[in-house]
Amino acid sequence: MTRRDPSKEVVYRVGTLTCKGALPTGVAPARAAIWLAEGRIPPGVHAPEVVIDPLPFFKELEEREIYTQVGVTELL
Repeated sequence: MTRRDPSKEVVYRVGTLTCKGALPTGVAPARAAIWLAEGRIPPGVHAPEVVIDPLPFFKELEEREIYTQVGVTELL
């Protein structure tokens, strides 16, 4: 992802797709807990967007048939 002009508003919309019902509700926090145990996330209290690298995280969800779509809207 490249850095955009900070003076322009950018809106990200993230959607999760799966045919597994409520499964995604628990999978993402469980994967985050595993990453914490593996040392991929530092201990402590952090905002997820600061400590979780989104591409590998979404890739792991995809391996469990949970797909993520990201839409970006930038005001010109």
